[in-house]
Amino acid sequence: MRLRVLGCSGGIGGQQNRTTSFLADDDILIDAGTGVGDLSLAELTLIDHIFITHSHLDHVNSIAFFVDSVGALRPKPVTVYALAETIAILRKNLFNWDVWPDFTMIPTPASPFIRFYPLEPGQSVMKDLKVGCGVGGGVGGAFERHFRAVALRYASDLVVVGRNDDARDRSAGSCMQDRVSDQRLA
Repeated sequence: MRLRVLGCSGGIGGQQNRTTSFLADDDILIDAGTGVGDLSLAELTLIDHIFITHSHLDHVNSIAFFVDSVGALRPKPVTVYALAETIAILRKNLFNWDVWPDFTMIPTPASPFIRFYPLEPGQSVMKDLKVGCGVGGGVGGAFERHFRAVALRYASDLVVVGRNDDARDRSAGSCMQDRVSDQRLA
């Protein structure tokens, strides 16, 4: 697996500040921050899967522009994977015809530019990909992709601290690689 950091910041400005997004190989986007805008049109058309860790703007702001730019150039829809709560937030607040068109309906509902795929915590999505998710629709998540004997884990910018009845968000930094190990998922 080849991982390219497109953005790893909570803000913009200057040469190096792009909000959170990573390109795994050529076809998987992990979060869709402003760094996605640095990809060429040819690179954008290769992306088939977008994994969204949570609905904060610094992780989702390029989804709409991405789909608007390449939707008609692709032979199939882009699949956006996220917790059901996160998908509901995206539908309600972004792809709602008020802020941006609903690309699950364009050009037709039967053949859209984008499809949403709700995830469950711990769900294996592809042969070598497992997704772990935090609590609720906007509190974080994790992504693991195993290739050969290497595992990479990416945890989003929020962690939950405290007991379930006293959970609070605490910033952990936008870009965190918390473990590289040689263990494979069972």
